[in-house]
Amino acid sequence: MRPGSVFGLTTLGLVSRTSMDDRLGDGPPLWEGEQQFHAFLGYALLTAMAAACAALSLGAVAPYGRYADAKALGISDWGPKVPAQLAWCLQELPSLVVPLVCLVRPGWGPASATNGVLLLCFLAHYANRALVYPLRIRGGAPTPLYVMASAFTFTLVNGYLQAGALGGPWASAVPGDAAFGGGVLLFLAGALGN
Repeated sequence: MRPGSVFGLTTLGLVSRTSMDDRLGDGPPLWEGEQQFHAFLGYALLTAMAAACAALSLGAVAPYGRYADAKALGISDWGPKVPAQLAWCLQELPSLVVPLVCLVRPGWGPASATNGVLLLCFLAHYANRALVYPLRIRGGAPTPLYVMASAFTFTLVNGYLQAGALGGPWASAVPGDAAFGGGVLLFLAGALGN
């Protein structure tokens, strides 16, 4: 963590951002392999999203929501179903929990105040999606377990990618420029409109 970070753990002496820079002899930093894994996951997610977009543009439908009972991809039964509220909560929860778990690891924490603000926006968004929105669902169609598991996997990876990009030992500071300010204002406007 950097001094003066949003989460303030450095001032409590709990973690140090430099603790991950310790070396074993003359080898690479301990976190270098994790940085490569982080990059791999990012590329894997982009590839999976491209494949999903291609399938959807060819007329495939996901067996979810209004299409929950439709024959999707030639399959009429996608297996066991989970109640909508529970499915929504479980499938969105990793994007809330994973960054919080990452941030208590030694060497992790927002690289700058702007990174901290973006991470807080991300966490607030997923707190709403995982904890508030499911309570507002009334009579939603049950979700196939396969679809819920797919969404769970996506949010698991997404939470780790966001935490690493904004608070990993390799994270770069996000500049506090007009694009940053405009993005935060757009986020706040969307949150108020919701």
